[in-house]
Amino acid sequence: MTKAVRVPDAYEDPGWVWDLVRKHAPYSLMTSLAGYEGFQGLTSPWFRAHWALDGHEVVDGTGALLPNERFVAASRAISGVEVVRPMSVLVNLMCPMASGEVAHVDTALFRGLRRGTFPTWLLVIMAASGLFEAWRLSTSGAITWFYDGPGGDYEYWPDGPDGPVEREPSPFGNVAVVADNDRMYHRVSDVGRPDEWLADGAVPQDAQLCAADDGGWLIVDGHGDALHRYPPGTVRVSLLWKAIVSEGDLHDASLDEQRDGLTVDQVVEVFVRDLDGRGLPITRPRDAFLDRDWQQALWEAYPLGAPIA
Repeated sequence: MTKAVRVPDAYEDPGWVWDLVRKHAPYSLMTSLAGYEGFQGLTSPWFRAHWALDGHEVVDGTGALLPNERFVAASRAISGVEVVRPMSVLVNLMCPMASGEVAHVDTALFRGLRRGTFPTWLLVIMAASGLFEAWRLSTSGAITWFYDGPGGDYEYWPDGPDGPVEREPSPFGNVAVVADNDRMYHRVSDVGRPDEWLADGAVPQDAQLCAADDGGWLIVDGHGDALHRYPPGTVRVSLLWKAIVSEGDLHDASLDEQRDGLTVDQVVEVFVRDLDGRGLPITRPRDAFLDRDWQQALWEAYPLGAPIA
């Protein structure tokens, strides 16, 4: 069972958080970000930015979102441990869209591998393979929304994929659900009305989401030409805060000192050995992060699992 805690007052000053969202526009398509190779082909207008990674801000002024005592307290409640280390903040902006999301778990963290330098697609496959549990870190995540339009419900399965679904419907406010999102299945339902959805291929890979003067949002292409306008309140904005929950001071210190951590060479060796043992020999990659043949072979060998209806 995965516990989930609803936090009704996620941020002490939600207006300040919203100002950060607007201030740090424009945002790039999720599938265009470094480390998301392998997710290409998804053309939904879903934009994303990392504000903090590995315990440090990567966008000016956003590091103040890491030490959220409400989230830390909820993380202690669901994990039963005392040490909570805030690690990252991610912002998602979903324009009206058929989300296409199957129920899923978030990108896992592993000892020794930093999110700022290790590609997301490979972390996802590592978790799906089940081969790296000895290095996997326990986490807690707080998901907060700002959205008043139709759809965009947050659905989650706190008792596992065979249990009942819980749902947070819009309008959203300054609310968060705190859980181990690396293990708790969840998804976002369709955002907006079907007549607002864009046709497949309508958003080029170089598109960006800009803050419009009227308080709404604007999709522009790589030349700066406006493609689509969205009035205020029609783009679903969510923030994901994530922390490592540690087993105690010794465990905590080992993270700082990077003891017993994985290396890229170890990751490759584990995959090669497993596939060889299954009669699926694979060529070692020229570059474990960028070799497309290697990437495709791993996607095929370690599927992400069946969706929840």
